[in-house]
Amino acid sequence: NCNHRNTGFGGSIATLGIAVGWAFLHLALKKSGIDCGLVIQKAETEFLAPVTADFEALCQAPSQPDWDRFVRELKNQGKARLKLTAESRCAGQVVARHSGSYAAFIED
Repeated sequence: NCNHRNTGFGGSIATLGIAVGWAFLHLALKKSGIDCGLVIQKAETEFLAPVTADFEALCQAPSQPDWDRFVRELKNQGKARLKLTAESRCAGQVVARHSGSYAAFIED
């Protein structure tokens, strides 16, 4: 997905940032034995450098206190929100920073 400058299309880079956060949270909840719905509520991407080759995105795990609060709230109230951050890298350089607020909810 290249733009008119033959670099990575911003929409694709932003989408990968959202997707990596969602996948991280989905797998962490599954590992914790929690079956729930999960959606992105708010997302922001800061583009730092052009993407000129293959790139990857990595999500940072939340702090243990933030994770514990999120799980407790989800179990007690049936819904919870968690903010995650991720970075996209190309050739070892950070090219984008992503911030996303994800909402989880126990489905009936």
